[in-house]
Amino acid sequence: CNESTSPIVEHTVESWRAAMATAAEQFGATHIATLRGGALLTGGIALPEWRLAPAKGASLLKTMLRTRIAADKEAGKASTADSLLAEANVAPVELAGYTLSAAMLFSLGHSEANTGEMVREVTLGDGPGAVIGSPLWLRAEPQSDQAMSVAIAADLDRWSASCSG
Repeated sequence: CNESTSPIVEHTVESWRAAMATAAEQFGATHIATLRGGALLTGGIALPEWRLAPAKGASLLKTMLRTRIAADKEAGKASTADSLLAEANVAPVELAGYTLSAAMLFSLGHSEANTGEMVREVTLGDGPGAVIGSPLWLRAEPQSDQAMSVAIAADLDRWSASCSG
């Protein structure tokens, strides 16, 4: 599934950005499409970019910490965001099923998507410039939304056709 051959504990947002830039160059990418946290990884790539509901790194980290705290509570353990971050300074911690280093947690907590003229940011909803749909990533169980998939594909098609290059 194109997973990295190196352990995730060795990575940071910056190392992922470097990998994305290398991949874009090697594959001759002409456009970028990102979903949620993927928008955090395109810094330094000067290509037109389409983003669906981009997330800030701090928001993603908070969600991961809250999920771990809830799991710990269910297991009878007491933890807090501060205690987990302090623990990460001693040894990597598991969040969302991944063993992450303090460097990754710091870089994620402080990362934001790059800004630029060539960025189209798309939200979910029914307003102007929005794609009709609801955030599938917030659902308790995996689901699909065919209408949203069609709307995303149509928006990507219109956007990419409007870009120069």
